[in-house]
Amino acid sequence: SNRIYIGADRSELFVCDRRSKRLHAVPGDSPKSCYAIEYNNKDGFYIGTFDGLYEFNERVQTFSRIYFTGDNTNIKSLKLDSHGILWIGKKNGITAIHKDDAKILDLPESLASVKYAEIIMEDSRGIIWIGSRYGLYSYDPRSGSVGSYTEKDGLPHHVIHGIEEDRNGVLWISTDRGLCRFSPSTGDKLTFTTSDGLLDNRFTTYAHCRTKEGMLYFGSINGIVMF
Repeated sequence: SNRIYIGADRSELFVCDRRSKRLHAVPGDSPKSCYAIEYNNKDGFYIGTFDGLYEFNERVQTFSRIYFTGDNTNIKSLKLDSHGILWIGKKNGITAIHKDDAKILDLPESLASVKYAEIIMEDSRGIIWIGSRYGLYSYDPRSGSVGSYTEKDGLPHHVIHGIEEDRNGVLWISTDRGLCRFSPSTGDKLTFTTSDGLLDNRFTTYAHCRTKEGMLYFGSINGIVMF
């Protein structure tokens, strides 16, 4: 697609046309404070906002509200996994729903109660990883097991800003105190800081991605790291 959609705090959804390089608000009744955008593998994407969950049909340019049981507000992150489960990270907990009917998936309380879940990703093994302001969490949908990681488990800091997986199945985790290389298969962790060449030890939430070529990007408060 030649369109890039951009969510903004206290503002509507914007779209940038890469050909014309013009930015404008999406027409229609756009929700405000769009914090998370996740493609629905059909004809549009889900939008997580301060007020709740929406679905945007890109073809006809319409928004529709999706309601689910429990707290619908303060959505911070979204992830549609390989099994059609939409993971919703909120200020006050985590919800997972079936994308077709919004039916709630039963989650362990230790996972459902995680607050400020601002990053949710699925790795190549099907494990769900969640980054929050209070640590890193993992969830295996097959066994139902939940793992949690903070400084006492080898992370440089409990505030997690980004999670990306490299081609070797290794997770790279940006935090408030450096970039951590974490191997889920061995449990080994290695932290990189300014002494290793980083521009800054403190990273920024939502500022991370993996390209189609496998390059990883992480945004800090003083520039971008890429490798």
